[in-house]
Amino acid sequence: MDADLERRVLRGLHLEWELAVAALPAAVRARMARPIFRLADMGPLGLWSPSKREIAVQRRLAAAAPWDDVREVLRHETAHQLAAVLEGPGQAPHGEAFARACRLLGARPEASMRHTPLHARLAA
Repeated sequence: MDADLERRVLRGLHLEWELAVAALPAAVRARMARPIFRLADMGPLGLWSPSKREIAVQRRLAAAAPWDDVREVLRHETAHQLAAVLEGPGQAPHGEAFARACRLLGARPEASMRHTPLHARLAA
């Protein structure tokens, strides 16, 4: 991925995060600090790092997958961030606070892309 495309993807992640957070109740939205966004060569599709306040998305996914899939991974990781805001640190990674955060964000709670992506559902 060249530097220009990477910059555009990172900007897109920022805008998608802003859009997702904008739908939250005002009191919750005020507590959500914008994270750092990073593309990474890693195994997982995405990762929320509370210590770094960073959302990383797999570079290969961002380069090759439809944007709908990238957005779903971003919202999943944003739900991890939101769960910590709602209930504090130390929550089970995919526990009740995370499920509540997913509902608020309209995120898919699955930890993988084993579901049928939006673009495939629409094509069918």
